[in-house]
Amino acid sequence: MKQNGVKEMHSTVAKSLKLRFLNNITLPVFTGARIEGEEGFPLQVALVDCFTGQIIYSGPESTAKVEVVVLEGDFDGDEGDNWTVEEFKNNIIIQAGQGAVDSG
Repeated sequence: MKQNGVKEMHSTVAKSLKLRFLNNITLPVFTGARIEGEEGFPLQVALVDCFTGQIIYSGPESTAKVEVVVLEGDFDGDEGDNWTVEEFKNNIIIQAGQGAVDSG
């Protein structure tokens, strides 16, 4: 039941979110091996609001599951920042053996 004079307001501003690693990944990463943080600690990833820089602790976004994948390419510059979903999927390295996938 609504109170008189109170209107429901819905935000029309879309949220812009990104994932941020809170610790470094132990290198090298080998195909089929567990990906861990430095010194064997669990990898810590946070969902961050791009506008405020705040970590999202509540709401539906806070319960999202994350799959870490290895991508083909060198990301020292900005060329990999704006991939389409199809480009992203096409650059996922699929497990093919037990060799090093990424060494830094």
